[in-house]
Amino acid sequence: MTCTIEQGTLPPRRLDTLRFPSRWLRLLRSQYRPRHTRDDLPVRALADLLRAVDRNIVDVANWGLDDQDKYWIASTEAVPTVVVHTVVATWAGVFVTADRPHIDWYQLLDPDDLERTRDTEDVPVTAWTVAPNGTAAPTRGFFQVLPGMLAAHLAEAGLPLLHPESSPRHLVLGPTLDGPREAVEWPPRWMPDRNGDAPWSLGVRIGAQTAWQESEPRIHIDLVLHRWLHLPLSYSPNLNLHAWLLSPGGILRPSERPTFLRVPGTWRGRWTWSNGLEQLLTRLGQLPHPALPDVLGDPLRYLPHDSEPNSASSEPNSASDGEGDRLPYAAIQYQSGMRMLRAETPPPPDGRRQNAKTCDHPVNPGFMPINHHQLFEAVTNALAPVGVTPTQTYSRRRPRGRSTSPRLAPEGRRYQLEFWNQTDTTRRMLLNALQDNKHGLALTPAPTAEGPTRSFNDGSLALSVSFHDIGELAAALRLPDGQESKAARTAIAAQQRLEKIRTRLAALPHRDTPSAPPCTGHTAALIELDGPRAFTGKDIADPKTTLRKGFAHGDRVTQFLRPVTATNTAASEEINDEELLDADDVVNAAQAADDDLDLDIQLPPEETEETPADRDLPRAANAIRDALRQLGHVPAPHTSPAGVPIEVWALWYEPVRGGAIPILLRHRPDGTLTTLLPGMPPMPYSALHLSLATGRGRLPRGKGADSEYTDFLRRALILDDPTPRLLLVGGRNLRSRGWAWLQTQHMRRDVLVLPGADPRESADLTVEDMAVQQPLARLGVRLPSKCPGLRIARVIPRDSAREVPHVFAQDDDRPYGITSGLFEIHERLYYALAPKPVQAKAPIGLDKFDPAQPRAAAKRAWNPGALEIALPFLQPEDTDAAAWALYVHSLRTAHLHTTVPTRLPAQLHLADLAGRYIAER
Repeated sequence: MTCTIEQGTLPPRRLDTLRFPSRWLRLLRSQYRPRHTRDDLPVRALADLLRAVDRNIVDVANWGLDDQDKYWIASTEAVPTVVVHTVVATWAGVFVTADRPHIDWYQLLDPDDLERTRDTEDVPVTAWTVAPNGTAAPTRGFFQVLPGMLAAHLAEAGLPLLHPESSPRHLVLGPTLDGPREAVEWPPRWMPDRNGDAPWSLGVRIGAQTAWQESEPRIHIDLVLHRWLHLPLSYSPNLNLHAWLLSPGGILRPSERPTFLRVPGTWRGRWTWSNGLEQLLTRLGQLPHPALPDVLGDPLRYLPHDSEPNSASSEPNSASDGEGDRLPYAAIQYQSGMRMLRAETPPPPDGRRQNAKTCDHPVNPGFMPINHHQLFEAVTNALAPVGVTPTQTYSRRRPRGRSTSPRLAPEGRRYQLEFWNQTDTTRRMLLNALQDNKHGLALTPAPTAEGPTRSFNDGSLALSVSFHDIGELAAALRLPDGQESKAARTAIAAQQRLEKIRTRLAALPHRDTPSAPPCTGHTAALIELDGPRAFTGKDIADPKTTLRKGFAHGDRVTQFLRPVTATNTAASEEINDEELLDADDVVNAAQAADDDLDLDIQLPPEETEETPADRDLPRAANAIRDALRQLGHVPAPHTSPAGVPIEVWALWYEPVRGGAIPILLRHRPDGTLTTLLPGMPPMPYSALHLSLATGRGRLPRGKGADSEYTDFLRRALILDDPTPRLLLVGGRNLRSRGWAWLQTQHMRRDVLVLPGADPRESADLTVEDMAVQQPLARLGVRLPSKCPGLRIARVIPRDSAREVPHVFAQDDDRPYGITSGLFEIHERLYYALAPKPVQAKAPIGLDKFDPAQPRAAAKRAWNPGALEIALPFLQPEDTDAAAWALYVHSLRTAHLHTTVPTRLPAQLHLADLAGRYIAER
């Protein structure tokens, strides 16, 4: 959902600014000893700390502290010098010289140096130019300041009634983030539940973005859902969480506008505020942050509860400690996987089953299109007085031929599978899945007697299957006693388990390695393992990652399957094919707050009448297919719009601690998959997983590291190769690491600037000039005539960064709906929407704003997640660019292991999934 605003509609915003003192910067850099020699100061941690203490800060630079021409901090009211000085000194002690606690930064940093940089600036917020490639180039204020101004305007104006029978809702300005800003509903709504009314709030997130070769920047408006912790926290899958703090009496100034602070917390043997905030609390006594363990132990105490839970007052209430003392609100953001302690209840009569001691949050994420439409209409009406207007609708591009990829299995492939089971039930289900004609692989067993190894084939696919008892290898990791951190004790337990895995695999008889091509020399191990909730105890840990690493060292890729039992109810709670559009395929749960990403996710089925066999047999078959996918059993790319067979290449980037791993995947017309990592020769796809598990392919980060990325990218592209090929680029990270041309403001149609070259040097040259007069080799520029057969598509999915907006359809009889297909922004830019999966059962008109349906919030919603497809480089004969966009979109269905369209085209999807094998992220 996007809007535009006319240039110059709003006057420049006068802000108090500070620059980072040059003397401070020299002192800090002289004492900094980074883990990696090319790293600069950890400035992002400093920005997070500043945002956690002063709600009037609207912009903090995350880099470029030595640029005295640009401000470091901008705020609506002057930030006290003592606060900034204390924050920087605390940050320096925690992040810069943590190994030398004797250095007193409070004395070394002179507050007068900071005071001399104080100034006021008129920051333009609705001003932009147009880059040479035709893309809008807004000022810094458009990205960093305007979203906060619009969110503040919305909070002051209030949210119109979203339902005719609802009560007015009060909005509070959300915390300062790196660009986007929210207006959050407060007090929260309360959904009735047997474990106590559950709080949740809607949020209106406003952000600024640009689109390639669009001359006007955009304002993205997103509806998000925040679930708040209301029962004591029992377990968190992540070691980090976030609290939203709101002090009715202000924090640093009594007259402050009500505004949330977003404060990070972390687990270090106990829950504490992170990023040096604990030290700040002792230095800045006026900060009202409560102790984090107190909030997690009794979260309801820090939520507004003066009024009835299900009523909505027009103003925020005060939290209370029961004796009349005002407390700051502290709302802990619930994340998927968290478990809360239920209130103690007497044992049930008649020996009935007692409820579990812990529970999930009963509110489920997401809003249906009706709510998105209601809110978008209300917000655009509220922002119309400041010049915000909705963008135009997009036209659908219909395919002339096939709209999905034909999924033809490769011929004559032979693979080896190992089934590592806990139960005979699961073993029998896997055998049935190999032979079943309806849900399974429809393979015929070889006429041999029962034994540890059996063969199956269907003429084009041959499998050699062996059976093993997983035994104690699948048990929880038992953490040793000691004073070390849980992470250190987990590492010890993992190492012990790795030794057992190594011993167990070494004792197996030598595997039969197929010798007749085409074949694979690797083996897929399908391991029966309990779900993560079985490993949530105090001194135990999930062995899944350890099993994956240990089997990889044994030259085996791994696929996990939860147990199949006669009374299995957990099977309906998961989709075993973990490579579908499940949570892992959308965003790493450890990195994203669970605030209604509303992405293209596959959902577990609701209210099904299927028998356990109908449910578990496809689950087992999907696990086998997915294991084969990891061995490279994938369909060949179908014929391209050019009418000839084509290779599809995928360039992917996996961030890791201290650097990154760029991956090139090459998919040939015969279905063969080869991959390339830095410093290694080309290898089969199955070998990629094993290389990543053993730490291969890493490149460093920091200043001066771009040359290593550039060398790899130029080697990978093979520009002199005339083979017809389509290069798919996952554009989010590579554009900032070695290939600047992929950035939105630098891509020019059919003018390729090579990795490592500066696209600004050729930005003002016309194609005619470059073709006739200019030394292109010196500029690092290639035209299609010098790269025959090469096409490039940059794809960006909608994810937590929200660079790609929500896209909805309008039906003939109602203004909201769900659609699929390809929608044209302009001739070279498209949004692709996958169809609604059958597992998404919530009705399209489900209204979570309707007060007559208080339990509607318990339903899990689904919305299409747009995939942005940009086509910056095509050949002269490619007159129909939309055909190539449709081809890229059709690759989302080019799978043998699933019939569900994936978030990314198949080749990028395969590279992304291989990242699960990366050791020590």
